[in-house]
Amino acid sequence: MFGCLVVDTRRRNTSSPSSLWQRPPSSLLPLLLQTDVHTSYLIFAPPPLRYEQGRNYFFDFGSTSFAYEGRKDSLARQLQRFKKYSHVDFDDIFCWEAKINTRPSNYWAEVPPHLIPKMHFYNVPIQSDLDSAMSAVRIIQQVATKRDYVVVKLDIDNNPVETAIMDQVLHSAHLLSLIDELFWEHHVKGSPSQWHHWGDLAHLKGDYANLTSSYKAFLALRQAGIRAHSWV
Repeated sequence: MFGCLVVDTRRRNTSSPSSLWQRPPSSLLPLLLQTDVHTSYLIFAPPPLRYEQGRNYFFDFGSTSFAYEGRKDSLARQLQRFKKYSHVDFDDIFCWEAKINTRPSNYWAEVPPHLIPKMHFYNVPIQSDLDSAMSAVRIIQQVATKRDYVVVKLDIDNNPVETAIMDQVLHSAHLLSLIDELFWEHHVKGSPSQWHHWGDLAHLKGDYANLTSSYKAFLALRQAGIRAHSWV
């Protein structure tokens, strides 16, 4: 699976990252209206042959709901795309969603019967602390092996937590060897999405706060052998 790292960089006339976060939101509206915020640009590819004897795992960090009002970027649609284009049926699907306004009965009503035995849904915030019971990174290490095909989607709209998780991945040779595909909606300043969807991130601090650091992180993931892609 391959694709541009950041949604606005799919346009040839996008401004440089260093200039975007200094501009007022109103000046970016024309660009935002022309920007496709979805994942249809992704090209799905089968996993390498070495995974034929292992298990297939999907970890969804920020699941919202299974079908998410029928949207193209819902978990249901992504599982369909993996099956259709990559010929992958996942053996286990782990999902976290912090919002508690979803009734469990409504969530499970969207899940097809054949997937219910495979689904593990946690309606609590994901944690970056490895000692926490809800540390998704720790669970990956507990259930997955190098023989398995592991896909992770990270979109939790919480920059400190998501960057802490990515920092754990980037600094762990074991995690880098376990994760095969990774989709990350990296919330950074310098992207038009900071006003279109994310809110004003102009004063965001940290090691992964801008588009330059985002490209470096994705490059490191790809150099480690992970098929890493921007999510929306």
